Amino acid sequence: MDKVKPLTINIGGKEVPLSHSAAVLDGWGKEIRRRARIRLARNNKNTTGNLSESITYEVAPEKDGDGMALSFTFPGAEYAMFVDQGVKGARSSQKAPKSPFQFGSGRGPKGRLRGAIDRWAVKKGLQGVRGADGRFISRKSMVFLITRSIYQTGIKPSYFFTTPFEEVPQQQNSKLEEGLAQDIAKVIKQGYGSNDSR
Repeated sequence: MDKVKPLTINIGGKEVPLSHSAAVLDGWGKEIRRRARIRLARNNKNTTGNLSESITYEVAPEKDGDGMALSFTFPGAEYAMFVDQGVKGARSSQKAPKSPFQFGSGRGPKGRLRGAIDRWAVKKGLQGVRGADGRFISRKSMVFLITRSIYQTGIKPSYFFTTPFEEVPQQQNSKLEEGLAQDIAKVIKQGYGSNDSR
């Protein structure tokens, strides 16, 4: 569930709300999510819809209290960053040379890839295929072969999230500047944090 926590700035010992700035960051969150979902669909990475639906964001003060942050999570889709950044193969990193993830690194749970490929095959309605020699290959064998290929050669990055996360702030930076200007003007008008919240 998306959250927009109250953003404030301390002026003269009083907490003054930054409501316009929070609204801009909320808008950024919605736009980043919208673009991420479009990229997932465009790149054929949205078979079940689970990843697309799981994208949530939060607008909140930073932990040190000296700024504000827009952060995203993918509850129920812990594989989101693998889809975004790609994964180097155990034998080749050609598909995702810059990815921080790699099959066969010893990190991460075992056996999940095959289960995910099997669920994908079921969702796609793949029951089996004919091999090059004309013999029928069962879904179980097909899943094994696909899994082995992905494990060895890796997964190409989609940047479904990274690209909009970088683009939106760059393209809409003026909106945040305007929001901050409105918040500061409001603070000045109210005499630096008076209780009048109009």
